[in-house]
Amino acid sequence: MSDEPNNKSQKSTPTNSAIASHEASLIVQTQILGVFLHDIGHQTDHLSMIIDQLNREIAAQIGALPRSELSNHIEAARASCNHILQLVRNMRDAVRPRSRIETFRLGDSVRDAFSTMESTLERLQIDCKLAIDESITLRGDQNALKQVFLNLIINSIEAVNSTPRRKYNAIHVEAKRLSRTSIAKCEFWDEGPGISPSAFPNVADIFHSKDISHSAKVGIGLRIVSLILRNEFGADISLVSREGAHFEISFPCHETKKTKE
Repeated sequence: MSDEPNNKSQKSTPTNSAIASHEASLIVQTQILGVFLHDIGHQTDHLSMIIDQLNREIAAQIGALPRSELSNHIEAARASCNHILQLVRNMRDAVRPRSRIETFRLGDSVRDAFSTMESTLERLQIDCKLAIDESITLRGDQNALKQVFLNLIINSIEAVNSTPRRKYNAIHVEAKRLSRTSIAKCEFWDEGPGISPSAFPNVADIFHSKDISHSAKVGIGLRIVSLILRNEFGADISLVSREGAHFEISFPCHETKKTKE
């Protein structure tokens, strides 16, 4: 009996790592979509309240309502509408399927992720502090790395929102290339409460948790982050400190081969 059908079947079957990476990507995209939908709902509710108030005031004070006050209400409604439109654009960009291998700068991917979440960060008054060596280049799916940083940013936003407001809230990203090596170290942390030992007594569980309970949401996100980094870039992520959820990612840099004259 010929083995040809089995060979064809094997060739058409994706590898386990490819399947895991694809599933991780879909989960992250769904999580990102959920965040944007939540923000859209918040802005829509706000818009409805403004319009209702405007209608009540016009009905009660028609002819007596100062034009400047009416204009302010209209401008507020317009601003909310524009905010919703921008969120929709960001949502479409975040979930648009793009998978290609390319050479790119780490800084570009990080800035792209923060740009996608810009409106949410501004609304919550969370600053972003970036200090990235622009010489760091990577090889892989740039959109997959953007999803990694989106996941980390979302976790940070949720962490900051879960605690009393501070005078200053920020998300920090610093990256530099280690001297005389092809390794780049990227650190990510925030001003939130950090990762509770009661939720994850064992640090290793943070990157491997399959628990989908609300209390383990950070574990779910970091498991996906770890999968994408390892499968797409051969990179490792580790916890530097529980305080502020301080993580470090070790990337193998892409070396551009120089041709001899």
